[in-house]
Amino acid sequence: ELSTFASDHFGKVLWAKYVSRTRNPEDPYYRYKGEKFWVSPFVNVLYQPFRQLTLTGDVQYQYKTYTFMQRQAGNFVGELRNAYDVVYHFIHPRLGMNYNINPSLYAFAYIGKASREPSDDDLFDVWVGPDDLGKRPLFATADTIRSGSAVEYIQWSDPYAKPEELVDIELGCGYHREVVSFDVTVYQMIFRNEIVPYGGVDDDKNPIKGNAESTIHRGLEIEGSLNLPLNLTIEGNISASQNYYQKFIYHGWDGKENYSGNSIPLFPRYLANFWISYRHQTLSASISLRSVGKQFLDNTQKDERIVDPYTVVGLDLSWESGRLWGLQGMKIHLKINNLLDEKYETSGYWDDERYLYPAAGRNYIAILSTSL
Repeated sequence: ELSTFASDHFGKVLWAKYVSRTRNPEDPYYRYKGEKFWVSPFVNVLYQPFRQLTLTGDVQYQYKTYTFMQRQAGNFVGELRNAYDVVYHFIHPRLGMNYNINPSLYAFAYIGKASREPSDDDLFDVWVGPDDLGKRPLFATADTIRSGSAVEYIQWSDPYAKPEELVDIELGCGYHREVVSFDVTVYQMIFRNEIVPYGGVDDDKNPIKGNAESTIHRGLEIEGSLNLPLNLTIEGNISASQNYYQKFIYHGWDGKENYSGNSIPLFPRYLANFWISYRHQTLSASISLRSVGKQFLDNTQKDERIVDPYTVVGLDLSWESGRLWGLQGMKIHLKINNLLDEKYETSGYWDDERYLYPAAGRNYIAILSTSL
């Protein structure tokens, strides 16, 4: 895999009453450019010692470069301009096993290592961005670049935000027949330097994030379906998980806090989805239920800083015709979300008090489609 990306960001004043004659109103007052390049070769091996058993292994190497430069624009001149170049090298080994016990029953195991680089937002100032004059990116080392005696810009290196490293271990099994089927997976993900939300937001309401030294995500996932008489089908999936800091010392404005053992914000304890569906010839209907557990808004794990658990119900109806009015077919689809008009919130943040994002009340979607 070989990819490249380039971006050009700028801002212009839409209108101003008093403009200096030395200034062109069309000139941008900030401008910065970014470039990304990455290459990712890999090797994959598949081995089948006997018919029921399949072993897989692969190794992937990733080379990624990020380049950022604030161009001279408006008051962005000299030492008020910033630039950085970041290079990442990742190696991702993975091993897997799948054993077909019989045509209906299987088991699998997997272990793999993965890494992820910080995003652009993670590399700049926590509270502001590169369009804010005088703000610096989050790097440890600065080098002043000069042209003669004049300062051209500041070149930064050694970013504070470190790449995430993950070891993922999974075990599971599945059973699939015409009447009943299910899949069960247990997992443990061990993170080093996971980039997590700290609980607050910046001036643009983007989450403030940073590295946590060591975190754990472990859980159980079950999904299945059951085909009943009278054209009824029951389907569902449920996951229960623990997501917590194994080791995390947060350094804030007023000192440091030990959040080791606390839950990571915005990870619900459980998620569940269920559907009951009915189909008869050209008519189908289904009722859905979605339930989401409690979510903490910040790292303190205080009960007043949560998104409350919620459960919502939906209804889905559709009807299909054969040839009608000279058309090959027609389909009418009606979807009602939040059928019971529940008042609930899906996410939020803590900033001296609780701020929550409300979900939509009962709403409708109607679709009419035809085939010519």
